[in-house]
Amino acid sequence: MLRRGPRPRRSVFGNRVTTVIEGLAEPHGVAVQNGMLFVVDVGTRKLIAHVLATGKTETIVSFLPVGSPPGTRAHVQPGIPQRIPGPLSPFAGVAIGSDGVIYVTGNGDGSVLAVHRT
Repeated sequence: MLRRGPRPRRSVFGNRVTTVIEGLAEPHGVAVQNGMLFVVDVGTRKLIAHVLATGKTETIVSFLPVGSPPGTRAHVQPGIPQRIPGPLSPFAGVAIGSDGVIYVTGNGDGSVLAVHRT
């Protein structure tokens, strides 16, 4: 479970829920590959990598074009009745290709970035 801010109240029935990463400002997209959890943190404009086995977390990329530009607010859409419930707000996602390239949607400028890890 990803969380930000104070510990939320949870109701869990029959399942075990644990916090994987704490202290993220505004986590959006997540992807997992080879024991690594990747998270786009829109609040800090970073791509974070977290080793699930050890708990080690590192910043992969900073200054991503995600979220609203400084001093502005996201344009929230009302949704489409009977099709897509609203409100709908911009979302930054992350996916990993079969070649290991990490793709991040830059919702701040309408781009898709390819992150090649070295």
